[in-house]
Order: sequence, then structure tokens, then C-alpha cells
Amino acid sequence: EIHGHTDDTGDVIHNKELSENRAAAVYEYLVESGLDPARLSYKGFGKDRPIGSNKTEEGRQKNRRVEFYIAGTFKEDEGWATDDKSPPNNSPTGLKKLSDLRKKPKAQLKFSDEIEPTNHVQLSFIGKNVKDWECPEDVPRKTYGKSSLEGYKPVNAAKYIIEQSKEEQVVFINEHGSNPQHRVFVTTLLKQFYDSGFRYLALEDMGYEDQELQDRGYPIQETGFLMNEPRYGEMVRHALALGFEIIPYDAKQEELAKATQIVKVQTGEQNEAVLKKNARSWSQAMNINRLLTRDPEAQVLVFANWEAIREAKSGDIIPMGVWFRQLSKRNPLTIDQATMSEYCTNQQPAIYKKRKVQKPSVFTLYKKIFVQGPADSKPYDIQVFHPHTRYVRERPDWLKWWGDKIPVRVNLDKYQMDYPCIIMAYNKDEDIDTAVPVDVIEKKDNDSKVVLMLEAGDYNMVLKSKTESKKVKLTASPQ
Repeated sequence: EIHGHTDDTGDVIHNKELSENRAAAVYEYLVESGLDPARLSYKGFGKDRPIGSNKTEEGRQKNRRVEFYIAGTFKEDEGWATDDKSPPNNSPTGLKKLSDLRKKPKAQLKFSDEIEPTNHVQLSFIGKNVKDWECPEDVPRKTYGKSSLEGYKPVNAAKYIIEQSKEEQVVFINEHGSNPQHRVFVTTLLKQFYDSGFRYLALEDMGYEDQELQDRGYPIQETGFLMNEPRYGEMVRHALALGFEIIPYDAKQEELAKATQIVKVQTGEQNEAVLKKNARSWSQAMNINRLLTRDPEAQVLVFANWEAIREAKSGDIIPMGVWFRQLSKRNPLTIDQATMSEYCTNQQPAIYKKRKVQKPSVFTLYKKIFVQGPADSKPYDIQVFHPHTRYVRERPDWLKWWGDKIPVRVNLDKYQMDYPCIIMAYNKDEDIDTAVPVDVIEKKDNDSKVVLMLEAGDYNMVLKSKTESKKVKLTASPQ
């Protein structure tokens, strides 16, 4: 496996793409040098795995790197035999079936003092959201003119989306990888989508290795990197329980070389970095189109990363949404919930900070809906405004949007655990060594008021300090 990495300069999406491009360049060099492509794979991890401090130029230089992981270094009894304390996010191709892997559990869940404070995605895995972030001061988000909502009124976003989706065959909805609020909102919509005839949920984050997800009924750490965040896992569990078929659609390694040639011919693009991005998005669109070719009557809900669903080009970059319209001759309903949402203050659009809402909303003026974007294009069909978070016992109020959540306080002194301590709750019938936790929090000290948010029932709880781990039983019951 060839792994690409970056420093923390720039936003999460840019760094993820940059790291993948680095890994891809090495992959292509090795293939051109005569290595069998079937023996190789590559993946980008962005800024999520620093080996040096991103606060110094020397440290940032160390983090801009490419690494190799060799399948033969895995030992069943010892876990990943590498210098890195964390295993790769996806198991090496051809190593073993996921059901046979025995790896160090919960490797993606690190203590907050081990995570770069600008790594908002990794912080979300342990329940650290906007109020816990370190924000850059000089990376403002792009805005378009002096957009105004004068005359527009907020309406319930969930009701509006479901009503607009009734006659649709394909619906694209996006998220930002660092904001679990987006996953909770989609979870609240799943039953209504299912009742409307949607049977497929296509996920960009999901890899192709986990062939047992449907039968197992819950995601494991290796199902996808972002799926290690509990709200993503909750969304997938609910979809499986309803009867959705969960399918991956991201580009496979063997597809990219062919896609690169096709896109190069179609666009004439010569810039290698742009070409690789466009080839990946072309492959993603083609994979969704292949599903519709196999099942022409299928209704598909596609959950994608931020700008992937755009219906307009962004400079030289051609998003998956544009390619899908060309390849399928279908016009999907595109729903943006990543723009008008909480981020670092200087990255929030001015109009979002000005027009606050109490629940997920869309703004309409008669039959016209507000979507912010360039004057010459409408990048999405629907744009959701999310409410600003309120915190109760240090947990976001939007955790209660789906499920009857009960706040559960954990007294670590009772279990004689040191601080800091990561607390993980698992459904009692799921494998705690591999499953994605249903909730995770970190308590830094005895004064912390943070609580688990769980539905009523019995759970296994894992307490992890820096020196030991303990498994105990836990019951969440209404007071």
C-alpha cells in the first residue's frame, strides 16, 4: 500500500486530494517501472497522520511525505508490525478477509492531546466539535457577492426535501467530513426516503473490502475512515435496519488508469493533478451509473463529500455531479448542507452568520429557493441552513435529532481509571474489537461534565486511558 500525507496547510478536502495525488504519482511510477499493478494500491490520508509538528516548517516538511506499507508485516497475534502506532485505515488488498483480521482495536480513536488541534475530522471521532477546534486565521471561505435573503422565509428542510424527492430517481446530498451534524440530519430523513421507494444508499467513504456489512448489520472500523465517527456509524446502522442496500461508489484503483485516458481525451486536460481529480470523479459517476444500468428502476440516495455533488464546474475541476449528468442523461436532485453550516467563524458565509435558524431550514420566496453560488451558475438544487449548536453537558443539542437519547454520566473514579480517558459505548451484540462505537467521549479530568448520549438499553463500555483499558457493562435508562 502506498500512503500519501500532507501537512495541515489548507482545508481538509484539498489536503485529502493532494495526499492522494502524491500517492498516485508514486503508484504510476512503480507501474511504469514494471511492477504488477495487482500488487499495489494507494490511498491519501491528508493531514490526519502527522509525524512532526505542524507548527514548525521542519515539522510540516516531515509531514509532506509518501510511505509504504507491506502486507507481509501483518502478524495475527501482534497486530500491525509497523513503526506507526496506528494501523492503516484500510487493510492491504489481498491480505485477509476483513472477518479474519485481528488488529489493535479502536486505533483511530486517539486522545485529543495526540491530535493536531486543526485536525477537525479526527477530533470529531472522540466527540470534539466546533467549540473544541483550533481555527486558522487566514483561510476565509469563498463567498459570492452580497447575497441577500430579503423577502425569503425559512421552511422546514426535511419536509421540503422529501416533498421535492417524491418524483426523483437519484438524490445527491453532501456533507463536510468534520461536521457530524450533517450525518444526523440525513439519518432523520432515511425512513421517509425508504417509504418513497429508495432502496440504495451509496457512500463515498465506504471501501470495497467490507463484503459482510449487509449481513453483519453494523459498520466496523475498516468499513470506511469517516465511518469511525459514531454519527456516521449510526446513520449506516439505521439504513441497514430499514432495509437499504449500502453500496460503495468511489473509484477503484484499477478503474483510474482507464478513466484518466478517457477524461484526457474528452477534456484535453494536460495538468496531471487536475486530470487525476477529474478521472476520480468521472469514475465515481460511472459507478453510480452502472448501478442504474443494472437496475433501471432503482431509486438511489447518494451521500457524498462536499463539492462532489456540484452541478457546475469549479475552475478546471469537474465534479462528480457534472459527470453523472453527462454519463447517465439524468438530472439528480442535489442537496447542499455543507455550505450554510458551522465551521470556523472566518470560514462561515456572512449570510449564514446573519440569518440564524432554530432547525434545519431552506429559504424560499414563493416557488423560488435560495441557493448561494456564482452568478452564472446554480451549483445545487437545494441548500440547507443548519442551526448553530447549543451545548448541554458539553454535548451538541443536535445529537437528539434522531433517537431518544439519554445523557449517561460515567464516573471514572468508580472504575479507578486515570485521566485523560476515552469512553466508548458499544451495542451489546456487536464485536467491541472491530465495531464502530455508538458513542465516544473523552474526559480530560474529574471536573469534566461531558456525558454519553445513548438510547435506552444495555451496552458494553470500554474505558481507555494511556496506560490501560477496561471493559464494563452499562445500562442507559430514563431517569
